[in-house]
Amino acid sequence: EAYSVLQRAQAPQAQLASQSIDYLMRFKFDVSAQSGPLCRASITFVGEGRAGKTSCVNSLLGKVFQADMKSTVGADTETQISVDQLNIENWKEMDGHDELLRAMRTNLNASMSSEAEDVEASLDPAESVRGEEAESDWSEEDELDSAVERTMDAVPDAQPDANCSLSSEAFDEAIIAKQGQAILLQKQDKGSEQSSTVLTVFDLGGQPFFYVFHPFFMNKHSVYPCVFNMQDLFNDDKKANALMFLEQWWFMIHQYAPGAPVLLVGTHADQVTERDQQATVHRVLLAKLQDHPQILKVLQTNEKQDLCYFPIDNTQSDGDPGVKALRIVIDMTVSKLPIINQKVPLSWTALFDKLKAEQATQPMLRLDELIPVAASFGIPARDVKRCCKVWHALGLVLYFDTVAGMDQIVVIDIQWAVNLMTRIIRCFHLHPHEQDYSLLARYNQEWKSLTRNGWLHQALLDELWKNIDKDVRDAFLSLMVRFGLLMPVKSKKDDGGRPLFLCPYILPPTLGEVRIDMNWALCNSIAQQNVYEPPTAEVPRQCRVYLTVSVQPLQSTVFGDDASIAVTSLHELAFVPEGVLAHVTGALLSSGHVRGTPKLSRTHSRFLFGESRVSLELVPAIGSILFSTDAERAEYLFKRVFESAQQALCEAFPSAQMTALLPFSQTHLLFYDHAVQAIQSQQSLAVDLEIVSVKTLQQQYGSLLPPTGTLDNYHVFISYRQKESSLFALDMHEQLNLQQFTVFLDRHNIEPGQDFKYSFMKAICKTLVVCPLVSIKTLENMMGFNMSDYCDNVLLEWWCALIVHRIMTKVSDNTASPDVKAAVCGKIHTKRVFPMLLSNAWSNALLQTGQQDAVDPERMFRLRDGLPTVVSTKTQAPLVSFLKSYFGPSVLDMDELSYTVHDVVAAVLSYDAIRCFDTAKLTQCRKGKRSPLVPFQESIAFDKQGRLLEFVGKVKGVVKSATHHDG
Repeated sequence: EAYSVLQRAQAPQAQLASQSIDYLMRFKFDVSAQSGPLCRASITFVGEGRAGKTSCVNSLLGKVFQADMKSTVGADTETQISVDQLNIENWKEMDGHDELLRAMRTNLNASMSSEAEDVEASLDPAESVRGEEAESDWSEEDELDSAVERTMDAVPDAQPDANCSLSSEAFDEAIIAKQGQAILLQKQDKGSEQSSTVLTVFDLGGQPFFYVFHPFFMNKHSVYPCVFNMQDLFNDDKKANALMFLEQWWFMIHQYAPGAPVLLVGTHADQVTERDQQATVHRVLLAKLQDHPQILKVLQTNEKQDLCYFPIDNTQSDGDPGVKALRIVIDMTVSKLPIINQKVPLSWTALFDKLKAEQATQPMLRLDELIPVAASFGIPARDVKRCCKVWHALGLVLYFDTVAGMDQIVVIDIQWAVNLMTRIIRCFHLHPHEQDYSLLARYNQEWKSLTRNGWLHQALLDELWKNIDKDVRDAFLSLMVRFGLLMPVKSKKDDGGRPLFLCPYILPPTLGEVRIDMNWALCNSIAQQNVYEPPTAEVPRQCRVYLTVSVQPLQSTVFGDDASIAVTSLHELAFVPEGVLAHVTGALLSSGHVRGTPKLSRTHSRFLFGESRVSLELVPAIGSILFSTDAERAEYLFKRVFESAQQALCEAFPSAQMTALLPFSQTHLLFYDHAVQAIQSQQSLAVDLEIVSVKTLQQQYGSLLPPTGTLDNYHVFISYRQKESSLFALDMHEQLNLQQFTVFLDRHNIEPGQDFKYSFMKAICKTLVVCPLVSIKTLENMMGFNMSDYCDNVLLEWWCALIVHRIMTKVSDNTASPDVKAAVCGKIHTKRVFPMLLSNAWSNALLQTGQQDAVDPERMFRLRDGLPTVVSTKTQAPLVSFLKSYFGPSVLDMDELSYTVHDVVAAVLSYDAIRCFDTAKLTQCRKGKRSPLVPFQESIAFDKQGRLLEFVGKVKGVVKSATHHDG
């Protein structure tokens, strides 16, 4: 083209053409040294289904309005989700585009800007070329996110790799790849930009069913027009739902694209024509935006009409003044995006052109396949990942370097990836596949389990992805697990032990009757009849907690140290994001504590958690999930549920917060943390102009709050060495509490100021089963009695348990004297001493690192035989004092009180015990027999969790036996 210009041009144009030829020749032999600005960005249109997003895009492009425009979702029944993606330049859709040629043109313009200014004076104004660059008022703090920023910083400035250069053949191929593409700057109208920006337009489907895929396409390097139908805000039946959709999108933009510019676009201006009507829409939106300050900060307003949104009439296409105004503001907003001026090597753009040209036959490449291709364009292997990160940030490819397996795969055809995942995640009766009927016949039960209840069996997954290589399958499985599309749960026995996955987003909308229209409605809309229920005689306070979601912590940012929050405030501040209940439910099912067959939906779930029934139900009116249970002791059950819910929320919506609130009155809820602190500090609370005493809190919420002081009875007493076995003791304590057992653990049950030794010895007497945790380190510590005497609390607990148990045995056998029976009547419950013999694998040090010890079960018994045969008088003294004060002198047995250290340990080890030495599963795991979805250390941790549950099961059996039988 430059030669053509040169042949027919006069002197000024010929000068430019000649310079461009020189530039091209330099570029041909030194492409690796060239870099240029991206001049690329994306626009992501979001909004409710049927709001007019696609028509809005067409209007901006000047296309004729189509009244019968189909919805984006379902437009192609073969792909289910059509991620409408197109490239535009100067608001004209491009049939094809060459990144390399465009980058060369931009560099050519920049290199000749000074000469162009001199030439401009002699040219006709209509043919003049401007060299001005768009100004940017973005600060350095607004640059790319850290990962991409590191990528940009690492781009070498004119540092070609000596071993990687662009071949002459590759250059020639790039030059002629797109016939009709311009290298030399085209003639433009006066006032147009010297270098145009290419915009990638994403038109995301608005139906809630497909929201799960949107995080793949949302990042802060885009502009977000949020489209809504203005007519809906004047319709009482549709207004609430329309605003709910807007809030949902605002929340998602803030979660996945924080800081990205947002525009509000109101369609159907041909129906909402009056200025007063449009002002009403403005007031409604502004009132709702007050609850979303994070969106207000980035909202691009309609200054010309003094509105917070842009009313447009799509029937007039780009002839509508509103469409023209919207186009101008989008142009200005895009020009300020930091990524526009970021420079990358031109060889990267050449590589991108190569990949896109072959995406029809190669929708994805493995990294080891991409590296030699990149080398042919002068890109060293060390820069390939950084190159992929840049294109991913622009939404041009998919590359997830933090997901196992996906860090080795670059998806060039994004629609191909979506199609792959929507073989599983889709509305099956609306978007069938050809293979569905075959799968229904061959995998009837598995197919029904998936399509009706959201359970995906590995056998069915293998069939759905049978034409995909195993490494790619595993990578996409990891990706879907990472983003919460699938959640691995414990395999069922009838599934042959093969992996089982929950698909939260294809659960039925509700546990009740399901209408077809519910598949396209927000969960908040489906559950809008669920409202806050204040405590009454019919709906008591016990075991009901509202898990409230907000963008910012409620108490620290809004209410300070106030112990309560008004229901009306929650209407404004709290918000339940789409899919959050599904994420929470999936996390709980993955914990391994859920028993039986749960009843699950996207708005309500019921299941057995340990020994208790649990219900989770959306309450959109106050932005909460209502937790309720029939457990008599719900503290640890709720703690586990709340921790799992918080983690699930954080993974799915990183900037969201979850707060636990207790129902208090018709108008207020009580912060759960404040109630716990009041119990622990024994101080009253000020709640809604009332003083609530500790006693009242215990009466109203006692089952959910931690117990204070020692109780009248316990099921299990855990005796442990603090420095050696405290982590194992805490795990056992929590797991047994989840089984609805009352468990004594000194750090939880002895209040500050109480007599520590007296308290735990009294608790031993009130306990059904005493579990001494015996480890090698614990016994080694007792070897010190050979050197000096001291009071060892662990030895004291064991000694006390032995004496109390033998007294109880004599009473049960009717061999105790009448005086002893009278002295201990109602004071002793101890029926079993049940030691747990721990190998070093269960020590604090190894539990924290996930390592394993060399197992030698006999070493513990060799240590026992070598323990000191001396009486610890300093340990004996508090024991004698307790027995005298609690029972009286009649129970004292001087023979038992004369036990040596060796005698006490030998007596404890003589009982039936759990030998926690079996580490076969851990060894098997170390040999590589583990799931490919979880890291190595997590596999070990999961296996230890399984072993811990086995130990809990054995203790549970002993407790139940002791409860119903003597001895």
